Amino acid sequence: MKEGEVFDWSIAEKIIRVAYEVLGRDKPIAYISNRIHNYSVVPTDWLKFYKHRHQLEFYSIVAYNNSGLASVVLERMFFRNKIRQFSNLEDAIKWSLAKVNDKKIDLPA
Repeated sequence: MKEGEVFDWSIAEKIIRVAYEVLGRDKPIAYISNRIHNYSVVPTDWLKFYKHRHQLEFYSIVAYNNSGLASVVLERMFFRNKIRQFSNLEDAIKWSLAKVNDKKIDLPA
């Protein structure tokens, strides 16, 4: 995302479509929001996400400043699962890969 943009449902739909095309609908998904730039998220759009029956197993946010962390508070009000916060991308990637791999082990063959 570019500085000052708004991440809303229209952008989320595009990302969801590509994720399903690449990963399929039957695999656990971990999404990392690497917030390098300051941008806005429309937290109520999580309601649209769930209304369309999408699932996101793991969600993490990498925030490098206080404004990036502040938006997490609002998002938590609408996101049904836990949001994990990180201060660097490497830790977020390690956590996401571990969670997805653990989930794959639990899935029936």
